Amino acid sequence: MIKVNLLPYREKKKEVQSKNQVVILGALGAAFAVLLVGFHIFTVMKLNDLENDVQGAKQRLEQLKSSIGDINQYKKAKEILEKRLNVISYLEKNRFAKVTFLDELTSMVPAHQVWIKSMKESETDVKIDGFAKDNIAIAKFMRSLEKSKHLTSVDLVSSKQTEIAGNKLKQFTLSCGLKKGI
Repeated sequence: MIKVNLLPYREKKKEVQSKNQVVILGALGAAFAVLLVGFHIFTVMKLNDLENDVQGAKQRLEQLKSSIGDINQYKKAKEILEKRLNVISYLEKNRFAKVTFLDELTSMVPAHQVWIKSMKESETDVKIDGFAKDNIAIAKFMRSLEKSKHLTSVDLVSSKQTEIAGNKLKQFTLSCGLKKGI
């Protein structure tokens, strides 16, 4: 005898399998949606953290810029102060140079033969105007000046005869080169 089952078991099996597939696909879809939502939330949180970091970095940058400005002001003030200190040390070092030069100059002037009328000093030279009894007194005075440790050269610019109070005198102009530091 042959048994024939007239119940549609294969169709029920297919129906159950298709329901299982729909449930599995639904579960996978829901899991995927939860994953996407979780990834989106994670990305938004990470983006907010990064924006906060950027804001903090911008604030720190502004603070550093103001600090750099302060540092530049301190550097400028330091340079100005160093220049002033250099001027003070230069003046301190050379404060007696002019006095010693004038003292030396007075000892070089031949007594009762040469009279200094004026002396003008620039950075590089000294011009001396005066009167002398004769050309020999001028030459003697020039030789004395050439021996000075403060002068580099002595040149006669002009010499002419003039009369003062009935006396014939030589009016002269000398140009002397100054050594540095005087």
